[in-house]
Amino acid sequence: MNRRIFLLSCLGLSALPVQAFQARPKVLIFPTAMGRVAAVTEEKAGPDGLTDGDRISMAARAVRERLDEENVVTTLLYDGSDSYFQKAIVDSKVKLAPGTEPDEAARIKIGAQLGVHYVVTVYSRLSIEQPLSQKAAPKPEELKGRQKQIADALGQKPIEQVNQLNAIASSQQPPVLEMEAIELRPGGKVGQRWQDRIGMAAVQGGRRLPGAIPPGMESAARTLVYRFLGGPLKEFTRTALDPSLVPPSTPRPAPVEVVPLDFDQEAARLITEAQEQLRRDQAPGAIALLRQAVNYQPRAAASRILLAEAYQKAHRPADAANEIRRALKLTTDATPGQRAELIRLLARALVEDGDQDGATQLFNQLLADNPRNSEARLGLAELLLARNQGEAAEIQFRLIRESDKNNVDAGQGLASLLLSRGALDEAIKEAQASPPAVRHAMATQIFIESAQSIAARMLQNRTAWEENKLSREIFYKAATSQSDRAKQLAELLTTALPPENAPEVLRISHNRRVLAASLLSQSLGSLKEFLETGDTATGVRSRTLLNEFYTEMKDAQNAKK
Repeated sequence: MNRRIFLLSCLGLSALPVQAFQARPKVLIFPTAMGRVAAVTEEKAGPDGLTDGDRISMAARAVRERLDEENVVTTLLYDGSDSYFQKAIVDSKVKLAPGTEPDEAARIKIGAQLGVHYVVTVYSRLSIEQPLSQKAAPKPEELKGRQKQIADALGQKPIEQVNQLNAIASSQQPPVLEMEAIELRPGGKVGQRWQDRIGMAAVQGGRRLPGAIPPGMESAARTLVYRFLGGPLKEFTRTALDPSLVPPSTPRPAPVEVVPLDFDQEAARLITEAQEQLRRDQAPGAIALLRQAVNYQPRAAASRILLAEAYQKAHRPADAANEIRRALKLTTDATPGQRAELIRLLARALVEDGDQDGATQLFNQLLADNPRNSEARLGLAELLLARNQGEAAEIQFRLIRESDKNNVDAGQGLASLLLSRGALDEAIKEAQASPPAVRHAMATQIFIESAQSIAARMLQNRTAWEENKLSREIFYKAATSQSDRAKQLAELLTTALPPENAPEVLRISHNRRVLAASLLSQSLGSLKEFLETGDTATGVRSRTLLNEFYTEMKDAQNAKK
């Protein structure tokens, strides 16, 4: 029996929820000082290298992750800067002074507004006050004994000295993790309260990644979560033990009637609700919904991709990376495009987490396993671009195109890279040499980036000329060059039609861009005529045609939505 099952057995619980399809209670977790005065919460790092603020934040994360592991409840972690919780604060009519955390009454109101079943507060720091056992204060002779311990330690070898001093410091300020849960009943009424505290084993030495939860804190959080599951949440768990392991006095629960549920239908509903939450920039709410969807469809790619995106929008790149790794390992229905998206999301999560080297290592490892892995090579190219290594990125794009000529992303990436160097002719040449679907995608990319640039430069030059900051000769020469480029773009679009099986909306967008290219070319032609003749009406026509160009570009973009 492994350690986790053993701990659950001691509490009379199984590792499984009562029913995977039963509505799960929602728990809102607050990292909080739990009413202690500000002077007690120190910003100075303790012997474990953490400030009280960091320690409290990590403790809340640890509790949440352990609850999520047990798959019994749906968790929300309070973040006062998130719009989801800000809306709840406003709707619940809670008034918070800037920089302050909600007190107990406010936490209850916020929880009731969000429809949670339990409001949980988590607190952790190096204990200065007495623990729950209310031990007596050290006697003077005990203090003298500790002073002698320190003096003796100073006479030891350096490494022994450090270890002994750490042990003494830990004995004076043992880390403590506290957890309090308040039940919320219908109508916002307060039900039962539950509170527990546990000491954390201090782990000295060793290398710990920035932001990583200390092992002692993880262990303490796991124990408190098991106690919580065995107390207020015991009705949502069930015994599933060998009868010989259950004490005779333990009452066996009555069988729970199984209510059939369409998992796919329920997952689809949750995904739709989560997409709406993301549209409103309410990432925490979306995460809670998507975690339920993933439980219903653990091997489906769509919900896991959306969950990873929600984690990133919530600025939780480490959670996003973990979810993507699970998706790459577990999903069975992921298309090549979805796997490519997962790999790109993983790289982005690693980069946002400050681990560009980790992202590079990921792609190199994937390419070592399979040099023809276009998704990994594409991710590496985008990472190289982010590091301003354009030449190295170009090599990766071209390698993809050699082995996978129909890779649209590689074609568009190469086109954009060439345009950033001003190599329009080379970008057009690459597009024209590509298969039809890639040619259309590259032509669209080239037109969008180049046409917008030409129009912006045209307006900039005209303003400078009207303010006598640019001569007519230079303005005319620039307009001629821009007119030639606009004609190139129009010709490219007319020869790079959408594939025959393309959806109608893609054809509409393409036709609007063809019209936009014609309008841009006509606008530049009228501008040249205006500069040649001085005819005011021709100058006005040039502006009108340019405005129509912008309108068609906008309509072409909206047609795809």
